[in-house]
Amino acid sequence: MIYVMSVCLTIQWKSLKCFKDLAISFCKLVDLNVNASLTRIDFIFDSYLDLSPKSLERQSFVSNSIVLHTITEDTEIPKQKEKFWNYTVNKTLLQLFLRNYIKNNAQSLWPNVHIIFNATNHEKCTSNKSISFENLVSLQNTKVDKASLRTALHIAHAGIWILAKSSGKQKKFLPLHTVAAHYGLDFCKVLPGDQNISDSVKKADEYLVKILNKGSQCQTFDKLCNYVYYHSPKFLISDLPPTSESIQLHILRAYYMTYQYMHCVKNKESLDPCKFGFYAEENYLYPCSTNHLWPSISDLPPNCNCLKCARRTCECQAAESACIAFCKCRPCANPYSHNHKY
Repeated sequence: MIYVMSVCLTIQWKSLKCFKDLAISFCKLVDLNVNASLTRIDFIFDSYLDLSPKSLERQSFVSNSIVLHTITEDTEIPKQKEKFWNYTVNKTLLQLFLRNYIKNNAQSLWPNVHIIFNATNHEKCTSNKSISFENLVSLQNTKVDKASLRTALHIAHAGIWILAKSSGKQKKFLPLHTVAAHYGLDFCKVLPGDQNISDSVKKADEYLVKILNKGSQCQTFDKLCNYVYYHSPKFLISDLPPTSESIQLHILRAYYMTYQYMHCVKNKESLDPCKFGFYAEENYLYPCSTNHLWPSISDLPPNCNCLKCARRTCECQAAESACIAFCKCRPCANPYSHNHKY
């Protein structure tokens, strides 16, 4: 399997004049991984989908980009590779150009080799051999964004062989796809299945607290924030961990991406990213953020401007509340402060 855009990134553009030179360099790099016994090459291209977690990242590069409207063999290579690479439309045109170039030259470059081009949001999965559409159905999934996930689709289609035993020069391989068909998918399963999302997120919150701060007895990130604020000897505001609401959004996004990896081969219905820590705006996905006051305004104790809090007119005394760090009393004569430490 050849991850096309990754190979292109390794090519030095300075010595190239036109995109035909780039295509030739690309094919030479592929040749380095081709041997006489090879019977199949899968070329994996990227898809650039709207409402993708990566769409916002791509948008941020557009303003400083070089924009091409077409790419042919004679089109000049831009001198500034980064500015070309920053624009999604350029990469889409480059992929289409390389796809056609490989298709037109495959017979002379790799005779008798079965070549498969993966499906993208612009092209269907195709092959250089006369193969029925039904044999490529599992590769026609256009909802998979990342090339690494598309790789999993092609591995499942070709079959997976694992090294089971090695003794000297003799090696024995087992066809994992055949094992799965015989013993069932549970035999090969390595990740847990679907769970109650709400409960899982709360448990993940509790688990991550223990990982981040083993010494505390905190059960949530909100409590950990409070603990760090009052017990850190050299406290900096940047040392505060995220709140529980914020970390749970991170967990939801991590679950969403993990689900994509787990189920890309099964052609399961895709999750709605807007239910997993993202929101959509103008065909872009943005990570949700929180800006709630914690604790809420109703739970905040009052703070006074008294010098000593000796009078009943003190706001803290009137509320029968202990003074807090934001009060200006030094020393404090508030009777409600004697049994409290803030």
